[in-house]
Amino acid sequence: MSHQGGLQGSYEILRECLNLFENNCKFKIKCLGEPQLGKRGLYPTISTKTNSSEIKDMMNFIAYADGTKDLVEISNTINCPVWKIYSIVENLRKAGLLEEVVAEEEIKI
Repeated sequence: MSHQGGLQGSYEILRECLNLFENNCKFKIKCLGEPQLGKRGLYPTISTKTNSSEIKDMMNFIAYADGTKDLVEISNTINCPVWKIYSIVENLRKAGLLEEVVAEEEIKI
């Protein structure tokens, strides 16, 4: 992701940082084993170079979404920019495959 210089560039970087703070949490896949992505519309019917990379990133994310790592940790582990993981999270949530893990200290009042 490239940024403009000056004030606009600084604004964009700060906006991305705030977005990360809001979205950085731990997620867990809801099913045991490898989920059936095809029947949920998450696996393409025609393979291209672009969607091949996207599927690889999604499968890697699924492998590490065990409720113990947050988005930044998973991003670093699978070597995928965190901003690319946002759409993966959204798609898996819509398909009912992903849940957010709430930390115990957040529950306490």
